[in-house]
Amino acid sequence: MADRLRIAQVVPTYLPLLGGKESYVWNAVEHLPEFDFEVLTARVPGLPAPPVGPQVRVHRFRPAESFRGPWAFPAAGPAVTVWGFLSLLRLRRQRRRSEALGCAVVHSHWSDVEAVRALRGRVSPTTWDRVLAKVLAAARFRQPTVFTDHSMLVQEMPDLYRRLLEHALREYRLVLAVEPEGGDRAKALRDASRGTAEVAYLPNSVDTEALRPRPDDRRPSVIAYLGRANKAHWLVRELSLHLPEYRFLFGIAGYGRSMEKWRAMRSERVDVRENVGPMELPSFLAHADLVVNPLLVHGMGRVTLEAFAAGLPVIGDLGASRYPLVHGRTGLLTEPDPKAFASAVRDLMGNPPLLRDFGREGRRIVEREFSNDVVLPRLASWYRRLAA
Repeated sequence: MADRLRIAQVVPTYLPLLGGKESYVWNAVEHLPEFDFEVLTARVPGLPAPPVGPQVRVHRFRPAESFRGPWAFPAAGPAVTVWGFLSLLRLRRQRRRSEALGCAVVHSHWSDVEAVRALRGRVSPTTWDRVLAKVLAAARFRQPTVFTDHSMLVQEMPDLYRRLLEHALREYRLVLAVEPEGGDRAKALRDASRGTAEVAYLPNSVDTEALRPRPDDRRPSVIAYLGRANKAHWLVRELSLHLPEYRFLFGIAGYGRSMEKWRAMRSERVDVRENVGPMELPSFLAHADLVVNPLLVHGMGRVTLEAFAAGLPVIGDLGASRYPLVHGRTGLLTEPDPKAFASAVRDLMGNPPLLRDFGREGRRIVEREFSNDVVLPRLASWYRRLAA
């Protein structure tokens, strides 16, 4: 239909089994059927492509990408610099494709400025500044552009992130923060940098129809973890060793050598499942009684919302902007240490009524504040407003 808006989603990778911004994009494009979406992303070898609806087309650009990003390479090494400039090459191609496709709005999730850090100390400050300016110039689109921060605004902000966010606040029409504290920080940064973008809080959201609490009240015995292969392995491994009385269910996203250390953990009580996609997630969580989610950075993890939607309490590490994970209400927060996590797990798993109460409260909050039915109409409204 001629009156359907076409929206470009520019994202480094489009593999929702990895979580984070990838799942954010998948969730939006698959649950907003009134738009046509063009997902502009990189090729990633070795991982399965996600299912797509009839209103979604995925364009994968060379050079191929490693989902692990620049810090899979030695710090400040030449491979990091090569990775960064290949990323820029893709971004320029994605920008041209968004224009050729006639997209009315661009939703940018691009944040690949890390590789520029590798040049610091190897070139003069003036040259480094010039290179960074070129990097940011590549992330400038002709169409009205939305930028989602994906918790960047609540984390520690090195100069590179600050420059990227200032760029978004000056060059784009709208900056969406997934935590309210991030929205406050974006407004302060916009005012200080003389930006003109609107700033709004729009949280992550989940499908509360697909993710539902398990009806039975069996004895709690299974602890689940979902994450990327290159994150939190040391903590999760030690946790499984500290808790021999429980079974573990791990959903790990990765491929090749990154998966070897996780596969080595498989045993009669440790089930490691690889690359759990969004369609398999409800059945995966239906086997769990509790989810551990050590983020090790500030912000609210998407896994937390998915667990709450499934009626499961969460144990996470202490940090800023963890809501709706509220200590003593929807789960527990503890030090990012295996012994501390093990103690919290025993406290909660040993108290089934409290376990269920936390899960019910998490589900209630997610239905009210973080469900697709609540959040996605607001995103759709922004798209229409920007395209008008």
